[in-house]
Amino acid sequence: MKTNAIRIATISMALLITAMLLAGCEMSKPVPPPANSIAILIDRSISFHARQQEAVEKSIKLLDEISNKRREGWQGKNDRIALVSLDAMPAVIWEGSLQDLKSLSSEEWTQRFAARSDLDKCTDISGAFTIASNWLARANAEGASKYIIAFTDLLSEPPLNSASHCAKPHPAPGADFPWASLQTVSVSVFWLPPDQKLVWERAARERGLSDHFALYSDSESGAVVLAAPPEATRAISEGERAQAAQQFQAQAKTAGGLVLASVGGIILLVIVMAVIARRRVVRGQRAQPRLVPLSPAQLRARNTRSGGPSSPRG
Repeated sequence: MKTNAIRIATISMALLITAMLLAGCEMSKPVPPPANSIAILIDRSISFHARQQEAVEKSIKLLDEISNKRREGWQGKNDRIALVSLDAMPAVIWEGSLQDLKSLSSEEWTQRFAARSDLDKCTDISGAFTIASNWLARANAEGASKYIIAFTDLLSEPPLNSASHCAKPHPAPGADFPWASLQTVSVSVFWLPPDQKLVWERAARERGLSDHFALYSDSESGAVVLAAPPEATRAISEGERAQAAQQFQAQAKTAGGLVLASVGGIILLVIVMAVIARRRVVRGQRAQPRLVPLSPAQLRARNTRSGGPSSPRG
């Protein structure tokens, strides 16, 4: 019985420790470090053609700022960068880490944009910002900091029935501009004509996004030093908070189920061991010979056969 008790205790502890380890692994998964995600938009339209090379150079300076930034535990090594060609059919033409992009020369940048010369007749402003915001959403699954840095005059000339047949230039944001998806994105736009800056600042203010939009006119853009984004911080929206709460509840429920299952297994094991021990005792009792008491006549006969009881001496 003592050996059985030790065996039950050992198995019970093993089950309980296993359940606790499984629950701990489920509840304490490592969280990836936050990282900046930066979408760089460069206008390929004819109206912005004179600024394109300067935009590339300014972007490279920005990358230098990020790579040279020294903060405790952060050097931009986890940041993600995307280059978006802002033309008739906007697209991400390159994406990767800061180190990857730094390896591209200025000539390679120019060649990548020059390869899309068939699409530089029109400018789809809404489409470019939509593509950039969608990329940021994919790249920021963990809720890190998001930035759009655009070099454009924000003059919308979207294509009509062909890539070279454009709508009339429109200075204001279109009805399909993705304001909603830019709620948590920091946007900086450079080299805007003064009237364009006025129109877009008013539009951003009407939607309560003035703090998200930094718009610089032609004269301001030459004087502004494009600073590197600050160290990435985890920005969690209300929707992400609700999702995290639901995930925590599900993990807690799973962990609780594991613990209950382990406790149930321990109880069942104890019951089974008790039943087995009881059956062993019963079998042992049955194996012993049954002693039947002798009657007085049987006792006298046994004594007679053995020579009788000895009489006391006088």
